[in-house]
Amino acid sequence: MYGGGYGGQYGGSYGNGGEYNGFARQAEENSRQAFQSVESIVNAFTSVSMMLDSTFQAVYNSFRAVVGVADNFSRLKHQLSSVFSAFALFKFIRYLYRKVLVLLRLRPNMETDEAWSQAAASAIPLAGDGDSPKKSTWPIMMFLAIIMGGPYLIWRLISSVTQTPGQEIKVAPKEIQPRIKGWLLASVDGQKTGIIPGNYVKVLGKDKALEKLIRLLWKQHKILSQRVVAVKKTLLPKVAAVQHKIHH
Repeated sequence: MYGGGYGGQYGGSYGNGGEYNGFARQAEENSRQAFQSVESIVNAFTSVSMMLDSTFQAVYNSFRAVVGVADNFSRLKHQLSSVFSAFALFKFIRYLYRKVLVLLRLRPNMETDEAWSQAAASAIPLAGDGDSPKKSTWPIMMFLAIIMGGPYLIWRLISSVTQTPGQEIKVAPKEIQPRIKGWLLASVDGQKTGIIPGNYVKVLGKDKALEKLIRLLWKQHKILSQRVVAVKKTLLPKVAAVQHKIHH
């Protein structure tokens, strides 16, 4: 009884503990991804808050730097004003000193001579007006040409584009299309051809008769080109032989 009871109770409790550990491990493994997702979201918000904090600190430091520069400029202004006031005071003292010397007859009055010299200096350009060079008018003409010619050139460029939205054009077959990505060889009236952007063209259908005619002409062009090449290959040796005989 003792051994059975002891073994039964001990074994039962041990088995229940193993089942609990397995359930906890399974629950932890199943919820690990969810907690990782929550952790990544928290890290993202933390990164955003750190970024905002660093941005705020940078803006605040920039503001303080600008305020410091403005303060330094105001101080510089005060210093320059004090320097200029010192110069003005020095000039005023010098002026009083000269006046005292003139009043004491220790120095002749030079104001009259200075006035005459200033009048003569101002009269010299008036005397030479006839020989003064004429001002160039080409900057004004260039400005007017740009003002008047710019809109005209833009109008000419816009009017040169003859295609309008919804207009039907004829696109050349694939065999004779140029090897340019995104561009197509086409014609509006069947006489003048040109290259147009392919992303603005919508294919409505194929003109089988025209396509057949173009392909036939293209084949004939190839045949004629091959024949011309063959004739050149056969005639060039003969012409060279004849020229060799003529020289001899």
